[in-house]
Amino acid sequence: MPVNTYLLKRNLAAAVGLLDWKWRRLPAGLYIYNFHRIGDSGETPFDPNVFSATAEQFTRQLQALSARFRVIGIDDLRKLVESGKQPDEPMALITFDDGYVDNYTVACPILRSLDLPAVFFLPTDFIGNQALPWWEEAAWIVRNTSRASLTLPGLDTPVVIDGARMEMSIRQVLRYFKDYPGSSLDEKMVQLKEQCQVAPDPAAAANLFLDWDQVRKMRDLGMAIGSHTCSHRILSQLRLDEQEQELAESKRIIEAAIGDEVMSLAYPVGGVETFTAATRQMAEQCGYRLAFSFPVGGGASRNPAGCPLALPRISLDLLHQLPDIQYATVYSRIS
Repeated sequence: MPVNTYLLKRNLAAAVGLLDWKWRRLPAGLYIYNFHRIGDSGETPFDPNVFSATAEQFTRQLQALSARFRVIGIDDLRKLVESGKQPDEPMALITFDDGYVDNYTVACPILRSLDLPAVFFLPTDFIGNQALPWWEEAAWIVRNTSRASLTLPGLDTPVVIDGARMEMSIRQVLRYFKDYPGSSLDEKMVQLKEQCQVAPDPAAAANLFLDWDQVRKMRDLGMAIGSHTCSHRILSQLRLDEQEQELAESKRIIEAAIGDEVMSLAYPVGGVETFTAATRQMAEQCGYRLAFSFPVGGGASRNPAGCPLALPRISLDLLHQLPDIQYATVYSRIS
């Protein structure tokens, strides 16, 4: 059946119009937006799925956010939580995870040009060295294996390695790493390496992540720095003593490096299954006053003071792949 272009355009216009209507009528609350990498996902030899936007798209997204919200910093949020008050208008907080070098070279200058604050959550094991985190190592292996499919323990069907749809193949493997409870991340990596018989090129990881000088410069430019643990392992999969080490040591390392208190934490991966009530209690004991998650559906926090150690965020990763009409990349995740 031939495609009815007129109907497609009309339906798209109706959808964008509805999103625009919702955008202009957002209720009061705190909307916490999360990014990872800013740049061209087609140029990376690792995981393309961690790119949130190109530099141009990021600029337009920030312009849309600053036009619609009062954009606040982490200190503003701390004061709001401590006051016990609820937001009386739509507020936005801009956050970044994982500490990629493009946060400094690309994102920070754009934020500064628009006079906007942000908070950057760092996994300390990867700052200032050439170590690869588990998700980038897995992505490299999937990209470079000669196998046409992978049989992963616990999955009913093999994962097809499709060069034409490599982003999807990598995403499926990483979803297995994050969601399948039958083994640890380390065990899954061993299984992946055994099947694929390939290892990452250490030279490819050069300058992938921030160094501490760059972190300090970002702090001096008005950006806040928070913890994303040490290793970025999923906390709920660790013993309590391992969780405590991840939370306490990452905080200590960052504070020693930048000379400021670290009061905020982003749970690695961040879904409700990736941390527990015991994790939240431990985070509070370690001195964190704010912590951020990714509940299903995201959305606004109407009362941040009621859940300061499980604040919901809205991920903007992959939205740059959607049609770029009237900032649909921003609207489509508002709920």
